[in-house]
Amino acid sequence: MRADLRPYWVKKAWLNCREAWINYFLKPRCASLGPCPNIMNPWWVDVSGNNIHIGHSFTAVGEASQRIKIGVWGREQGSGCIRIGDAVLLSPGVRIACSDEITMLFATVVSFTAEKKSARSAARAMMPHRERQTSAHRSRPPWR
Repeated sequence: MRADLRPYWVKKAWLNCREAWINYFLKPRCASLGPCPNIMNPWWVDVSGNNIHIGHSFTAVGEASQRIKIGVWGREQGSGCIRIGDAVLLSPGVRIACSDEITMLFATVVSFTAEKKSARSAARAMMPHRERQTSAHRSRPPWR
């Protein structure tokens, strides 16, 4: 891991800016947001809809190219609910949307890349053997 070479006052100012963004933009959009949220780059996290409950020690890692989106749209006014438990980690690119109800238990890790890789390997497993080619059998160079 790289050492953080910033002066302490710069790091503290960055953390205060991040906390202010969470309190001003994200917390009002949630029905409840537990204590000690650790949302890295909170400006890349979208929360929309009502009845979104998030437990304590929630961690989310937002990125510009892979936003985290949490949304509820109900069939009727006030319906639909997302409950994210305690100590849940959301990786970049995660999208959680529902019309009825989604409940995540405590200490859950939700990763977008794991789903993408498993879907790709499942599609590859369904291909006939002749269509599966490794990079050594390609007719064109692998960098194209």
